[in-house]
Amino acid sequence: VLAVTAVLALAAATASQVPLSTGIEILKAEDARRYDSALEKLLASPSSDVRKRAALAAGRIGDVRAVRPLAGLLASDRSTDVREMAAFALGEIESIDGCDAILGILDPDRRPGGTDAGVVARAVEAAGKIAAANPKDERSKTLGKAILAVLDFEHNKRSRAFDDIVMLSLTAVLRARPEGGADSVKNFLRYSNPRIVSDALNTLTRLRAKNANSEVRELLSTHKDAVVRANAARVLGAAEDNDSFDLLLKAAMGDPDLRVRVAAIRSLASLKDQRAAER
Repeated sequence: VLAVTAVLALAAATASQVPLSTGIEILKAEDARRYDSALEKLLASPSSDVRKRAALAAGRIGDVRAVRPLAGLLASDRSTDVREMAAFALGEIESIDGCDAILGILDPDRRPGGTDAGVVARAVEAAGKIAAANPKDERSKTLGKAILAVLDFEHNKRSRAFDDIVMLSLTAVLRARPEGGADSVKNFLRYSNPRIVSDALNTLTRLRAKNANSEVRELLSTHKDAVVRANAARVLGAAEDNDSFDLLLKAAMGDPDLRVRVAAIRSLASLKDQRAAER
């Protein structure tokens, strides 16, 4: 076991320039789920690689005592990579105590100047995790509103949206389930990136949304990407959209992609229309 640990530590140290002894120390803390003063000191290391690796460890360990130092890294660390990891770690801990630090990145009026899009993306991801883990806390509603504000901003801005922010925001909506979330998600059904379209459809499915059925039918009929078509079929089944019966039956019988046919069959079952059984 020690030999394997040493090899893994060496590989990690080589990839990220974390000293071998430090890498082993961090791995031991992770393995024991131990957050202590030694790890907290590493969060303040002069090396950005060490700070980043320690932040990841703090998130994996999940001790709420790490929220404050991670919040400090997120707010003001000079390394974008460290700030991204700090946001990710706060999401992994899932403590509502990390709410204010995350909102400090998501709110444009509070966000430090020059904040990289990657930091915003990881912060919105964290917002979804924290809100999902604390559904009864009023601050989770604030996080949900912030998630939608980020998603709406990406949709409405003149320049091209940042794909990573959009994708992680769509997942955050799925987790946080803020009021009105399906309307914000619907805006991305005509996006040029099929990955984003399929993610938006997945979120609508999980929300059991019924606000976009006509657009979703069109995607099932015409979109070139098979994953988009499959997820479109899933949305229609979750929405129990009886008007989609003929379209779903056609997809189940004749779509060239197996994934689409399977999704359409499952959605037909949701409609509970006996006309589908014989076919």
